[in-house]
Amino acid sequence: MHRRKTPLQLAIPFALLAFSTAQAQDKPYKPDHRFAYSDVTVEDEHVQIEMKDVLAEIGFCKFRFKVTNKTGDFIFVDPGKFKVNMDGKTYGFGEKPFMLKPHDDAARTLNLQGGSDYHKESWSIDFADGFAMASSKGNAVAPGEFTLPPAINSITAGPFTIELRDRDQITKRTTAKFNVKYGGSGVGIVDPARISVKIPAGQVYANANSKAKPMLLSTGDDDNFDLVAEIPGRIADMQFTTLTVVWNDAFVESRKEPISAPGASFSVDQVRTAEINK
Repeated sequence: MHRRKTPLQLAIPFALLAFSTAQAQDKPYKPDHRFAYSDVTVEDEHVQIEMKDVLAEIGFCKFRFKVTNKTGDFIFVDPGKFKVNMDGKTYGFGEKPFMLKPHDDAARTLNLQGGSDYHKESWSIDFADGFAMASSKGNAVAPGEFTLPPAINSITAGPFTIELRDRDQITKRTTAKFNVKYGGSGVGIVDPARISVKIPAGQVYANANSKAKPMLLSTGDDDNFDLVAEIPGRIADMQFTTLTVVWNDAFVESRKEPISAPGASFSVDQVRTAEINK
């Protein structure tokens, strides 16, 4: 003969099941459990920012950070000024600042610091005042006349001091090596590709140094650049020809101005997280 179970007896198995399920859900992660987050890309008219391979454990959080300069100007990035918010606490990064030339890109691995538990399912980043831009146009500085062979070895124009360090003049090719130092309070931009040379007959020839790239100098900085003239021997034998350096607008002084960049939020990628914790 079977006795009918009381309501209490019927409820007990369900209560035990609920308790065991709650225990499983509340079971703590292993100390080395790692969260993988979905990749995030944000952009505006100035930059595109890609954040990939975003990982976090209790003791670390890191990701691959790539910035693309979408402008014709110079962009400065200072990760030390970024702010990360996790559960109401703010953390930062220690990586050094870097600069992007027009339409260039650069990547860094950023490591979060300042906390002891980064094992969070979601968090956000604010780029705060970590981005600045300097116009590549700025104020052009026009150095005085300079000849090869030189009458003088150096000239000063505004905040720029330009010194001839070496030269080699043969029939069809002249190479001149210069050093430029910037002494202003903003930033100095030097674009050797804009420099040309003029022969006595009046023809002008562009810098043949195809590898010449714009340089950006902070106060007290200096750098080197080459000027290369290639002229057919039938037009001028540069062993016996005086060349006039035409500086054009190769030297520009500009200023850094802060720009904003869109922030980003991160959430756990459950599939990737399961894979890396197998």
